[in-house]
Amino acid sequence: MNQIDKHLAMKKLVELGVIIPGTFDGTAGNITYSPISVEEFTEKIENEDIANLAYNTKTMGRGIFTYTENGQLINYKGVDSKLKVSDSIAVASTEGEIENINGQESYGINVIRFFDKKLEEVSQNRLEFRIKGASPFQDLLFEKNMRDYIAKKDRRGLVKLPQLSFPIPLSKEMCERFDLPRVIETSKEFITSISTKSYAGNCLAQMRENGIPFERRNQLWKEYFSTYHPEKLSDKQLMEVVNREDSTYELGATFGQSIRELESPFRIMELQYYAKHNDIEALKAILEYSSQTHEDVLYNYADVASKNAAGFMNLKLAFNNFEHRQDYPISGEICDDAFDDISDSLYKINPSREDIFRKMQYYSQVYLFATNMKIIEDAYRLIGKEVPTNYKKHFIETFYDSLEDKANFRLCFQNPNPMTDIIHFNNAGKNFDGMESYMQDIRKIAVEVYQEKNATRNISHIQQPKHEQSSLDKD
Repeated sequence: MNQIDKHLAMKKLVELGVIIPGTFDGTAGNITYSPISVEEFTEKIENEDIANLAYNTKTMGRGIFTYTENGQLINYKGVDSKLKVSDSIAVASTEGEIENINGQESYGINVIRFFDKKLEEVSQNRLEFRIKGASPFQDLLFEKNMRDYIAKKDRRGLVKLPQLSFPIPLSKEMCERFDLPRVIETSKEFITSISTKSYAGNCLAQMRENGIPFERRNQLWKEYFSTYHPEKLSDKQLMEVVNREDSTYELGATFGQSIRELESPFRIMELQYYAKHNDIEALKAILEYSSQTHEDVLYNYADVASKNAAGFMNLKLAFNNFEHRQDYPISGEICDDAFDDISDSLYKINPSREDIFRKMQYYSQVYLFATNMKIIEDAYRLIGKEVPTNYKKHFIETFYDSLEDKANFRLCFQNPNPMTDIIHFNNAGKNFDGMESYMQDIRKIAVEVYQEKNATRNISHIQQPKHEQSSLDKD
C-alpha cells in the first residue's frame, strides 16, 4: 500500500479510539506533536491532506508513528505523544508511585518509586527519573549500539530488531520551553575531565563521529536543581537519585530523539488490555490491520519469537524485562534494549546469587516469548478467529533448530514447574498470572520435540540442580 492507503487504513482504528491521531512539526531533535480530533482526522484524509499526519497508541507515551512516501511505518522516539496518564495502558501496569518535579504536563520531570523484588522476598524501593515523552540520549544511543552489535554478531540473522537512526539531542529551545536541564557551553576542562574509557567518553566519541559537535552540553541534574528548583535540594532521596544519575552519565541530563523503522505499531500489551476489557471490536480492528502484513499473526509471531529467543541465547544474552509486555510488537520485533550479556555468569563454578539470578533470566526467557503467544491466542478466541493447531510445536521446533548449543534446550526446560523460577522476576506474579498451565503445555511439547529429535535421550524428569535451588531459597 502507498502512503495515502496506509493512512486510510487507520480510519477504523481511529474511530474506535485504538489509534490517536495528530500532527507533528519539526525534525529529529526538535519534533513536537499535537493530537487532533477524529473529525479533524477524517477531514484530512478525505482531502488527502496527510502532510505531517501522525499517530500514537495507548502504549506510546514517548513516541509517535507515521508513514513515509513509500508506505514505510516509522516511529519517532523521544516525542511526547501527549497521551494522558489516565489513558496509558503502560502506566496503569507500572508498580510504582509517580511524582512530578517541574510541574510541566508535557516533558514533565517525574520521579517514579518502583517496588523491586529480586531474589529477596521483601520489596525494595527504587527511584528513577523519567521525563514524560522524552528519552534519555544515552539510552537511545545504547539501544542503537546494542541493535548494531546484535546485527553484527547474529550471523544467522535470527533476532528481529528494528532499524534505529543515530539519536539527536533535544534542541536548546526545546529544553528551555519545557523546563528541562538547559543547554550550556562546554568548557575544555569539562571535556578533558571525561574519561575516554567511561560510558560518557564512549558516547562523546560516537557523537563526534556522527557529526554532533560537543561545544555545548546539558546541565547535570545537580546544576539544574540548584539553578531552577533549589527547594528540591533538601529532598535526600531525590538527591540520591541526582547524584547517582550524574555519576553514571557525566555528560549532563541530555534527552534526544531518533527514528525507528517498525513493522507494526501495536504491542502485545494492547491485545492483553483489550482482551481483559472484552473489547471485541478493538481486537478485531488490530488483528485485521496486522493481517495485512502477515495473514496469520499468531503463527508469524511464533516463528519470529522462537528465533528471537534462540538468537539471544546464542549470543549469551538474557532478556531481563519480565515486568510488562509493552516492548513486544505483535509482528515479533523487539523494541527494547533490556538484555544483558551474561557470559561471565554462565560458567562459574561457585556462582553468586546474582549469577544464579542472571542464569535464571537466561534460561527462562523462552517462556516470556512463549507466553506472549498466549495473549494473541486469547485475542483470536475472543473474536472467533481459528487458532492454528500447530503454532506451539512450530515455536518449539524452530527454537530447537535455531539454537547453536542444543544443551541449552534441555536447560531451558529442565524445571518441571517453570513458574518457580519466573516468580523471582520483577512484577512476574502480575505479568504471568494465569499462565502456569500454558507454560506447562509449552514444556510438555518441548519434551516431545526433544524426544523426537533425540530418540535415545529424555528430559522429562530432569530437575533443577539442587545447589541452585537451595541457594535461591535461602533467606
